[in-house]
Parts: sequence; structure tokens; C-alpha cells
Amino acid sequence: MKKNYSLKNVGILGGGQLARMLVMAGHDLGLRMHVLSENEEDPAAQVTRHWYKGSVDNKKDLVSFLNEVNVATFESEFLDAKLLQEVSRQHQFQIFPRPYLMARLQDRLSQKQLLQKHELNSSSFLEWSPSTTWEDLQKLSKKAVVLKARRFGYDGNGTFILRNLKEYENFLAKNQNSPNGFIVEPFVDFKRELSLICARNKMGQFVHYPLAETLQKDARCFWVKGPVKHNLEKSFIKKCERFLHSINYVGVMGIEIFDCGKELLVNELAPRVHNTGHHSLDSMNYDQFTYHLMCLISADLPEPELVAPGFAMVNLLGENNKDPSWEIPEKAQIYWYGKEKNRPGRKMGHINSIANNPKSALSQALKALKEFSL
Repeated sequence: MKKNYSLKNVGILGGGQLARMLVMAGHDLGLRMHVLSENEEDPAAQVTRHWYKGSVDNKKDLVSFLNEVNVATFESEFLDAKLLQEVSRQHQFQIFPRPYLMARLQDRLSQKQLLQKHELNSSSFLEWSPSTTWEDLQKLSKKAVVLKARRFGYDGNGTFILRNLKEYENFLAKNQNSPNGFIVEPFVDFKRELSLICARNKMGQFVHYPLAETLQKDARCFWVKGPVKHNLEKSFIKKCERFLHSINYVGVMGIEIFDCGKELLVNELAPRVHNTGHHSLDSMNYDQFTYHLMCLISADLPEPELVAPGFAMVNLLGENNKDPSWEIPEKAQIYWYGKEKNRPGRKMGHINSIANNPKSALSQALKALKEFSL
């Protein structure tokens, strides 16, 4: 594996669990991992001595941090991409995915427009405004419609499924003056939800993991299993590859997909390492965090290979405010994120399992989940 050691110092903007796993993968690659976050108890701050206190949305903090690293990346899309564009342009910092592209991908409206422009199948949509009527929405769908906040929506937050005029009036009463706006999509009656994790480096090399099936619980990812098959898989992945080349994307991307039987529709793009790719820490020869860092440092991307015929991941979601406890389960690997406080719905860690088939792997992971009190 060729690697550019001139990019030895790698910066992560953000300090949560995704940053934590990036840092730990970076250690194994011999990189010096730096983290910018607000709290020294943040999950990523706990696993590197190169932690910097500051905000990813503060210009002074950003410039000071980015001056210490050769290349930087994001933990999530919830930041001020326009500020990063300004900082990057003024100081010639290397940041990937590129800030101008992150600005387009972090906004669901411009993300949908990108998908449309590059002919990557997704549901129809329209831009919502306070003057949008229920009749306007019904032109998009006679059944239910889905309103999604253009920015800062995650795990179901900022998403509203509306079935009639009364529900729309209730939505208007609470969200008419929302600063970020919404897009509207028809409710998609899908068979199952899928995920594709892919990566592209600066030289244009592209790799991807097998398709995985996901299940949401209370609008949060509960489990992932795979690999799964679909007769449109090859052509869909080819379209995704062309899309990443067309937008000159650098890094790992998570693609959430609706399997509608005769077609695959992109639900959302996540321009970063993704929850549905956590299985790769045990299921693949190279995990998604390692691939993402390889992309940043211009390393060759080796072909991904499964280490077992079946894999599964189950999220460990908080159920109360008490301290978690557990017994070490058999036939499963635990990843704990080091978060100080437990609360309902919070991702505290995850469980990985591999087996002779996806069903057995998921069964093992769900059995291991019973050992946890969250």
C-alpha cells in the first residue's frame, strides 16, 4: 500500500464517536491524529493527545487548528461549510470532502438537485415555503408526504410525515418560521432499506462494500445485516461511482437506499463515515475509517474483501438516564464510545458479529444485546 507520509498530521473536525473511530484507525496507519472539539471528555478527545479545545464553527479556532495539520476532514456535516470554504480559500488548507461540496451535500435541497443533475435515482421533491398549500403537496402525492429539514436533521429529528390537512396545519403552527427550511417528498412505500458504503481517493480510485440491509427503530438505525443482493445492484453501484467521479468526491460516503422492488432510490447521502458501515470493523479486511483516511493521504485503495459470509451490527441505544451495565457477550465484539452520560435514544456503542450467513450474524448480535442494561 503506497502512502503519502508528508500528510502525517491529520485533523478531525468534531469529537464524537465517528471521530473516535477515525482517530483509532489513524493510529494503526501510523498517523498523528488531531481533534478539534469543545470538551476534553468527548469520545475522540479521550483517544489522542493532540486534542484542541474549540468550536468547528469559530473562525479563529479553525485557523489555529488547521495550521497544525497537513489535511483535515469532518466528523459530520453539521457545521458551517461556508465558513470552512472561506478559511480554506484564504489559507490554502487541505480539507476533504471539499468544503464547497460539503455545503451542497449538507443541504437536502441542493443534495437532491445534485442527485437529479447526475441522474442518480431518487424520489421526486419540491422546495417548501410558508406559502406552500396542502393542495401543492397533494400534487406531489395524493397519499402521505414527508417534510425534511434542509439542514441539521438526523435520526428522525426534523422529519415530519403528514397525511392530511389538519396534520399540515399543526406542522405550520410549529415550523412556519424555521430558519433552515424544508423539502417535501412523497412517502415512499419501500420493501426494505439498504445501505451502500463507498470510497474514492484523490487519484480517482473507487471501492465499495457489499449492500447491507438496515432496520430503523424510532427513526434511528437499530441493526444492519449483510451482504444482501438485488438484481439492480451492479448498475446502481456503477451510477454511484460515476456520481462520485463527477463531483470529485474524496473520502467515504454512506448512501441510504429505498429498495422498492423494481427500482432502487437514493434516500439520502451522508458525506462521511456512516453508522451503517460500522460492521466493517470486523466484517471486512479494511474498515470504513481506514479507507476514509487512506483517501485523505492519497494512499492506494485495496479491494475490500469479506472475512466471513455474514455480518451484522446492532446499535447500543440508551433507554434511560442510568449508568449502563453489561456482561461480556459471546460471539460478538463490543465497541463502546466513552460517552459520559446515557439518555434515551443516544448511541452509546455498537455490537458487531460475523457468522456463516447474515441471518445467523444478526441473531448472534441480538442475543448479545440482551446482556446490556442501557
